[in-house]
Amino acid sequence: GINIRVASLSELINTHVDKIFLGYFLSTMFVGSYELGAKIARIARSFPEQLLPAILPASSELHALDDKDNLQKLYHRGSKYLSLLTFPLAFFIIANASLIIILWMGNRGFPGFTESVLALQMLSVGYVFMLLVSMGRLIARGMGIPQYEMRSSVIIVILNIALSIILIIKLGFPGALLGTTLSGIIGSTYFFCAFNRRIGESVFSLIRKIFISPFLFCLVSLGISMLADYFFVLLFLAPAANRLDAFIQLLVKGLIFLGVYLLCLFKSGYVDKYDKEIFAGFLEMIKVGLKRKK
Repeated sequence: GINIRVASLSELINTHVDKIFLGYFLSTMFVGSYELGAKIARIARSFPEQLLPAILPASSELHALDDKDNLQKLYHRGSKYLSLLTFPLAFFIIANASLIIILWMGNRGFPGFTESVLALQMLSVGYVFMLLVSMGRLIARGMGIPQYEMRSSVIIVILNIALSIILIIKLGFPGALLGTTLSGIIGSTYFFCAFNRRIGESVFSLIRKIFISPFLFCLVSLGISMLADYFFVLLFLAPAANRLDAFIQLLVKGLIFLGVYLLCLFKSGYVDKYDKEIFAGFLEMIKVGLKRKK
């Protein structure tokens, strides 16, 4: 319908409008730096989005059957799994953005390195908010109430254009990133509040039950993984400067982060029996796939 088309058009505008403003108000040199950070952020965003394609038909069927209980369970559990993937990805990328850019480009000496790192960090923050409400957006479509998504998208694009122009003039390159991030946060927050009010969900209860725990687990995991930086300084005596150094540091810190994060998930009780069965089934699928390749 028209609501979904407007939302899609708004997303297209948001993807490119900052680059146009940067080229016009500052220099085309900044466009490349922006695009590098944005590209990596979009790739990272695509991993949690793999959970979404099955949600629309499932929610449409449940809504048609007037099965409100299972529709609510789909919303809660889907949002839970989305947050379990989104938070650790975002935390790790934001904290290790410079290493990721070095791994991607091969060194830290190219023009625009600092700007690319900043773009990756700030855009990732905005993507977190937009990802966390993605489950609700698709369920809203399945329920036949896409107007909340449309309004949210319009808010994002209008704010993005207005804030980016003002902040680029005031702050330069960081202004474009801040405008995009703030507009994404505000628009996503509007959708989250409006949609949950429409279906009778408590916003604060959802945040407490679904989002707070993985957020705190990521804080703990990140803090412990960042201790590895101290040992890397002793070993290398300098920040990572090439692809190999960046790869080694990302691998070690990633394994520490993942290990602590999984330990928190399974020891805290946040992951229930049903979740563990799904996780075990996923591991079994991986094993079968590896055996077939052999």
